[in-house]
Amino acid sequence: MTRKTVWIVGGLVVAIAAVAYLSYHTAPAGKDTAGTIVEAKRAISDGASGPATSGDRSTDSDTRANDNGANDNRANENRANENRANENRANENRANENRANENRANEGSQ
Repeated sequence: MTRKTVWIVGGLVVAIAAVAYLSYHTAPAGKDTAGTIVEAKRAISDGASGPATSGDRSTDSDTRANDNGANDNRANENRANENRANENRANENRANENRANENRANEGSQ
């Protein structure tokens, strides 16, 4: 084979190999991904003891996750309280209706 043919065949082999590699090693589709992109971890100091050490590292994402968990808990507690309040109002309304019915029944029998 001539030098030119070797270069052409070599280029085709490399091109086919690149296409094959990229077709099997692509990024996952959006439906197959999970999680979020967050900021880089940073050391945070409380300001009282000087610079942060490796033992007291925290991240903004950890703090946000804890805040979100606390917010979820508060939201669940609020919903539970609202449900209890609604049940109490419904019970009070039924009791008032029963008293009204009893009063009407008593007035009718006199």
